[in-house]
Amino acid sequence: MAKADIALLFFAVGLEAVLLALLVRRQVYSRFPFFFFYFIASIIMGLIRGAVAASARHYFYAFWITYPIYHLLIVLVLYEVFRQVFADYYEVLPWSRWLFPGVAILVVGLSVLYDLLHPSVQANRSISILLMLGFAVNLMQSGLFLLFFFLVRHFRLWWRAYPYAIVLGFGVAAIGGWVPYWLRYDFGKNFNTVVKYTPPVAYIIAVVFWLDVFRRPEPDMRVKLSFHPAEALPVVRRTVEALKRIREGLK
Repeated sequence: MAKADIALLFFAVGLEAVLLALLVRRQVYSRFPFFFFYFIASIIMGLIRGAVAASARHYFYAFWITYPIYHLLIVLVLYEVFRQVFADYYEVLPWSRWLFPGVAILVVGLSVLYDLLHPSVQANRSISILLMLGFAVNLMQSGLFLLFFFLVRHFRLWWRAYPYAIVLGFGVAAIGGWVPYWLRYDFGKNFNTVVKYTPPVAYIIAVVFWLDVFRRPEPDMRVKLSFHPAEALPVVRRTVEALKRIREGLK
């Protein structure tokens, strides 16, 4: 592993450590435990990869063993955020509680179909399966990113609100990740430089974004009225009185 790669790895781990401290400060662990645990695991796995980086063989095994763990944790984080944002709809639309698992199964199914129709080149079967699952997770990240981006823009929500910021950050990482997956999947090692550096750089950008979000308190999510509720009380009373007079006149 080149020195530049090792430096990039430890730089990302350092940023994650700073972010973890901010998450502790904001007590995010109680609200988003999977998101908090993701960074604990990510730091540990990053240090493991860095410790064996001098040996290509050891790094190969460390990378591909931790690879599915990373992506499993990402799925758990996305589901955690999805449940918090859409929990209010579970009672009104009971089927909505199955929306995320259903989409996850659909995305994995489409990835399997893509794998059958376009087998990966220059990769053994085990790595091909891991790449396929990684591609599926990236599609889930991108899809949820687009959904939340639409909600933020259309309903003028606070994009710095923690649930939306978490998904937007993973969306940035996914955008930088799915293109290299596709290149490696279809062209093998012909684009090694792009495949190698685009995902970590995109992830670092996502971590920097999270640092900017979590360094400050979460914005107030309550709807901001342009008037004090007490000011509306006389208007409501006059309206009620007018409705009473109209009802009496109709008798």
